[in-house]
Amino acid sequence: MNNRMLSFVAMGLAGGAASVACAQPYLINGSGATLMENFFNSPAATNDLIDADGDGQIAILGDQLSPTACSNLFGNNHWAVTYRVVGSGNGFAELRDWGFTFNTNIDGDSNNGTLNCDFSDSSIINRQEFCADGVISNCGEPLTAGGNPVRVDIASALGGDYSATLDTSDNSGIQIDFAAIDVPVSWFVLQNGGQPLLNNVPGEAGYGNNERLAIEKDGSAFTSRSNKLKALDGLNGAVNTNVGEADDRTVFDYSIALVPVAAMTNFGTGHMEIDTSDLRHLTATGRLMSGENLMKVTRDSGSGTRNAFMNGICLDPSWGAGENIGERTVSSSNDLIGPDFQPSNKGGSSRVEGTTRNHRLAVGHTGAERGFGRGWLIDGDAELLAVRSDIRGGTEFIRPTLEAVLDGGADGYNITGPGVISTLGDARSAPASDGGLGWLEPFVDNNGNGVYDLGTDDFIDINGSGVRDAVETRPGDLNPAMRNPDAAAFVNNILRSVQAFNANPPSDTNFFTPGEWIALNFVSTAAAINSPEINPDPDDDCIPLIPNPEFNQDVQDFLNDNPNLSVFSDPAFASFNMTSAGLVPVRTAGIDYNDGAGGDNYINQGGSTVSYGSLLNMRNLIAGDFDGDAELLAVRSDIRGGTEF
Repeated sequence: MNNRMLSFVAMGLAGGAASVACAQPYLINGSGATLMENFFNSPAATNDLIDADGDGQIAILGDQLSPTACSNLFGNNHWAVTYRVVGSGNGFAELRDWGFTFNTNIDGDSNNGTLNCDFSDSSIINRQEFCADGVISNCGEPLTAGGNPVRVDIASALGGDYSATLDTSDNSGIQIDFAAIDVPVSWFVLQNGGQPLLNNVPGEAGYGNNERLAIEKDGSAFTSRSNKLKALDGLNGAVNTNVGEADDRTVFDYSIALVPVAAMTNFGTGHMEIDTSDLRHLTATGRLMSGENLMKVTRDSGSGTRNAFMNGICLDPSWGAGENIGERTVSSSNDLIGPDFQPSNKGGSSRVEGTTRNHRLAVGHTGAERGFGRGWLIDGDAELLAVRSDIRGGTEFIRPTLEAVLDGGADGYNITGPGVISTLGDARSAPASDGGLGWLEPFVDNNGNGVYDLGTDDFIDINGSGVRDAVETRPGDLNPAMRNPDAAAFVNNILRSVQAFNANPPSDTNFFTPGEWIALNFVSTAAAINSPEINPDPDDDCIPLIPNPEFNQDVQDFLNDNPNLSVFSDPAFASFNMTSAGLVPVRTAGIDYNDGAGGDNYINQGGSTVSYGSLLNMRNLIAGDFDGDAELLAVRSDIRGGTEF
């Protein structure tokens, strides 16, 4: 159904009765990766490149399509964009279940599958949170699946009044229009048959099909928490990946970025670097190969960060269970030391980061960019491990610096997710005015008025050559389109801006666009010399690193020539912080602990109060370093024949 013909209903935006919208922004709903959370929280994500609102202006002129959120959602927004931070595979599952049918239920309904607020680490509308840690907040609406503040009237082009007592008879609902995924959909699809082995690769029989369930904290009983990946068959039928013979249930992937994933570590572990083989062993078993019992903090199996990290260290993601304890959790209370602590099946990157900061022997995995964007790396709260890709023949311990990520080979930084946006139906089949095939590319503004003037000397110049480009061909035989053309315009605005950046990175037209933000905060797919093979041979034991088929020397040169524009050029990525010991762990409050502090702080041996979250004294750098010699920082690999620490 064409969403341009659907109207929106505000549901208690000010905490009272629902009202009819005084203006009608187009609702676009997304779900997926926590690695993409910072992007969808940025104004750049909804800055206009394709002139989606038809006002003749673009992002460089400050054309923001979603300027306001809860307090004025129906004021001057062209788009109302929601994004559920649930993890890549879970986002794919929500697209699979609700991408071709409307969800008309209230939040918490068992028929929603995972599309409930309590499944989401965070949910935002135009960058404002309406569901946090699984609890509805701000303008979130309990009468809508996921707590979504608005839903569309699916029966009438004119909309109607709805009371605050909405139920399933109201004939309104929401659909999931796109999923942001850290890896291609094929990496998330489990394969039946064969054997579920730890070194299976995507597409191989048995891949993603490890039957091991999580256990309770005492180890006595299994829970229902599976480590398996996702199936193509869902609540409302099956989707497919047959893009060569597409129908309205075909999933299309659009590559947007390479997203480095880091092995985050608490300073207390005493480790600065690690081999892939040892990191793989730790992630699969919860212990290093030496038997050292660190605490491996993991995401649930629906996480794209987990998927990219595991495939990056040559481990089938369904085997990446770490401690394998407990059901999936999005609650920050489970990050805290104490009776509610849980190390596994975290429902968001923020939960991994909070837990790793709090546990002195913890090693987690999270988007490397978040060390800068969320501050934990640059502030000295936690660190990341340099990784030697010994399984792939690497000889050097590598941190995710810009240079290393742009290499992407065995001796570059290669734990990366080939990030995509996925849709049901082809976004490129949308009208040319919505950025589909035939769209007029960015223009040269010869008269300086900031708009594209038809019939003047303004002309199309996608590649920055200074001459008029041929207008893009729009074939008559198109793939099935997305149900929501405004969601297609949103996706195309991102894709076209990535395309424009790759064609001419220095162009002023790229300023403040989604493509520029992605290139500078993640890594443009075209910038890396090497990249993971998307469809590896089933006989491979590890996804091969191959020459990047999308490599663009101009894009890499731009990043190398302007290194300070990329977050990965921050000095914190270049070397281990030797001046911080991390943070004092936070405990669950209201508990009678042995130090007598009652759960509000610690009492040290001298009787002084030690505040939660404050910086630790450097004497406390390494957990268990009783003689203070910091010996655990150096390791001699005697098992492998090493002779030096």
